[in-house]
Amino acid sequence: WLPTDESSLVAWYKQGTYIKGVTDNWPDSSTNTYDMLQATSANQPTWAGGGNPVVFVAAEEDHLASSSVMQFADAFTFGLRTNPGTAHNIIILGKTGSASEMIKFGPTADVLRLKPASTNVDFTLSSGDVKDDAYWVISRDGSNNTTVYKDGVQVDSTKTCAGTFDISQMGRRTHASASNNFYGGDIYEIILFDSTSADLITNVTDRLAGL
Repeated sequence: WLPTDESSLVAWYKQGTYIKGVTDNWPDSSTNTYDMLQATSANQPTWAGGGNPVVFVAAEEDHLASSSVMQFADAFTFGLRTNPGTAHNIIILGKTGSASEMIKFGPTADVLRLKPASTNVDFTLSSGDVKDDAYWVISRDGSNNTTVYKDGVQVDSTKTCAGTFDISQMGRRTHASASNNFYGGDIYEIILFDSTSADLITNVTDRLAGL
């Protein structure tokens, strides 16, 4: 199984495809070309082992952004393979110019926070730390019922997470009145779909587990 087997694939930041030093730093491997870009050399992430993983240094303000905004108004499935190495309260995905739209590790060591629109929805681990080297699957159905899995195990209860999720930035959020919350650590792969199903969750989980 590959993410491109799914017609609902929106964007795929595939392991091993990141390129430092050019405008299109992490190309979107779907057909939608939501490439994540960073033209400023000092803010470009680097890589290890032939482009995998992509290494973000928070102190250097590493981040990437797409010229177009991805919108998830209904169901979605997000898959993330990450290994954060800095303090909590860091952004994985967000929207340029918005203090609201974000997927964040934090505000504490045991919380993954989702925030489409203006409402925080926190998923709290029963054990462990959000800074673990781990794979995450975040699934929302058409009724806004949202479930988070870490390493294939459900985190917390299913919760309501309503609102259109806008994504156009990786590794920070930018807003005049908000902290930038720069991500520090490794990102292996990110996959975004605008649908969900048990089979899709299983396929995404299996793929990320094998990276």
